[in-house]
Amino acid sequence: MDPTSRSKELSEVMDRDIGEAKQLVAFDLSGSIAINEDVLRSCFLAEDVKDRPLCLISIIGEERKGKSFLLNYLLRRLSQLELKDQQWLGAEDEDLTGFEWKSGANTTTKGVFIWSKPFLMETGRGKVVIFVLDSEGCNSVGQDTACIVQLSALSMLLSSYLIFNISTKLKQTDLDDLEKFLDLAQQTGEAIDLDPIQHVDFVVRDWFGSIDYGEKGGVKHLQETLQKVQKSNSTYPPFMEKILAKSRCYLLPFPGKSIALSSKGHVKDMDSDFRDALVDYCDVLLQTLPGCTRKDSKGFDVSGSQFFSQMKLFTETIEKYSLKIRTPHEMADALCNVNCAKKCLADFDEFLRQQKQSSDGVFKSVRVVPSTMRSLLEARAEKLSEEFVCAARGNATEREQETARLQDQLHRRIQTFCTMYGSSFRRGVIKCGVMAGAAALGTAGATVGAIVAGPVLAAGAVLSGTLEGAGIALGAGLGTGLGALLGSGVGAGVGAGVGQALRSQQSSSGARPGRPADSEALLKDAGRES
Repeated sequence: MDPTSRSKELSEVMDRDIGEAKQLVAFDLSGSIAINEDVLRSCFLAEDVKDRPLCLISIIGEERKGKSFLLNYLLRRLSQLELKDQQWLGAEDEDLTGFEWKSGANTTTKGVFIWSKPFLMETGRGKVVIFVLDSEGCNSVGQDTACIVQLSALSMLLSSYLIFNISTKLKQTDLDDLEKFLDLAQQTGEAIDLDPIQHVDFVVRDWFGSIDYGEKGGVKHLQETLQKVQKSNSTYPPFMEKILAKSRCYLLPFPGKSIALSSKGHVKDMDSDFRDALVDYCDVLLQTLPGCTRKDSKGFDVSGSQFFSQMKLFTETIEKYSLKIRTPHEMADALCNVNCAKKCLADFDEFLRQQKQSSDGVFKSVRVVPSTMRSLLEARAEKLSEEFVCAARGNATEREQETARLQDQLHRRIQTFCTMYGSSFRRGVIKCGVMAGAAALGTAGATVGAIVAGPVLAAGAVLSGTLEGAGIALGAGLGTGLGALLGSGVGAGVGAGVGQALRSQQSSSGARPGRPADSEALLKDAGRES
């Protein structure tokens, strides 16, 4: 490894050990979202992550309401799991670092950032890997609708533990926004085999409604809000009701004028009641995390490597359909179609692998003639296309376009495989002919083999790919080589014998064209014919 690459690798290792905010999702010049695959890979395919279950803590909510501030104190707590009480808060005058944040009216975070250092937590089921993510833009005023849908879908996929950051009190409009997010999570999750979010925390900031802070006051506030919703005759779908039934509401008071106007985030500037509530919330959150791992649609934990594959699917979908996706349904349809196509192609690739494996070796390589092999592949491709048509989503035109795109990919695979298989088949026929010739000539042995080798291999260039053509060309090649030593009649006889043996094996065994029942017996027949 050259010094520059080694230095870069050491730098990346050090950055990961310390941790830094890396941009996972950004907005490109056209306003579309772009996913950084290098960051995705470095986080979820790391050795200590790829085979372990994940817990993804993500936060959404209005801009400039302290989301990054809250996550940075959570980072402090996660990095010092062994400390008790308020020791983990750090020194009174320690600057708050982590995700970029500052007081004021202008948003700082744009897109999605992930803290590069994973936190490992011991649980009764082994270690769980925790990642913390910060996002902005899901509710941005003036942001393109397509970008909001795509970013929101991605934020939901990147969450197993969702913190919904709310200002002053929980309102019906907040619940309506959550319903949209959860609907998107439900649809996109189904499309790529992921269970929707496992847990939601409503964190109400700058609470002034009562002196009951924390979880106790939050339970009461959530119940009162849901009662008001019921009286207004509003209803939520079953998946929303299920999430609300196990959600937690937590009330955080105003942090204090000093820290609200500061860009340092010092503990000493916090009001005492805010400090106590913040510590309590972080501790309660830690107790909940082990049960909030990312799961698939069957309820099994998703490992880092599995999650990477699912996020790759999302990335491919955005790259292909970014301009077409403007609603949750379109997002889910696109993900479903890309996922179905990938499964069909993976199925076909496995079928090709099996065909190649079954034709490895001299005798096996001539059991199926190229034309029959092509028919087998085309039949398989047609079956997969029909399955895709049944599973594809979207309107008729979109399904037709997606089906045509899949069929084109399958056709290219067939062409590539058949070209390779045809060459292999011709080489196999030649080798069988040489072996049959050796058997027929008996004591001529190695001397004959050496003379035969050159013209026989040359004959491969003109073989037609059919059994009859193989026999004729092989006979010509053998005849040329053997003529100088034993006379052209013997050599031609060997070649003719091979072709005749191929045909007689089929007729006597009942095998369909291109499938001799026994290649070893075929060679014996070829020797007798010659």
